Amino acid sequence: MNSNFTFFKSTFGVENPDLSYSADGNKFTVRGKSSADLLLGTFAIQLGDGAGGQGLVIADGKVTSTGATVSGKVGVAFASLGQVTSNLKYDGGTGVFETTGKADFTQAVSLPTPANLFL
Repeated sequence: MNSNFTFFKSTFGVENPDLSYSADGNKFTVRGKSSADLLLGTFAIQLGDGAGGQGLVIADGKVTSTGATVSGKVGVAFASLGQVTSNLKYDGGTGVFETTGKADFTQAVSLPTPANLFL
């Protein structure tokens, strides 16, 4: 199942998600690849570690844990601000949200041709 939807000029997509449900603990789990094309950039999102890691886990109507990797380029209009890769984890039992990763923010501006005449 592949699907995209647009909400407030942002497009979100999902590619072949792995969905599972367990009546034990009323637990719903989502793993797989998704994407987000936002005003600030386009991001690839991997729920879980790609090797069966838990991804997004909802039990009894509450998010109990999340494991995801987010990567993409950040920029606005004609300015590129860099590359971001982040590993996200959330533990609903402790309420701890953790993110690790790297961000390479380099300014790269590509002005439209008429603007270059004045520089």
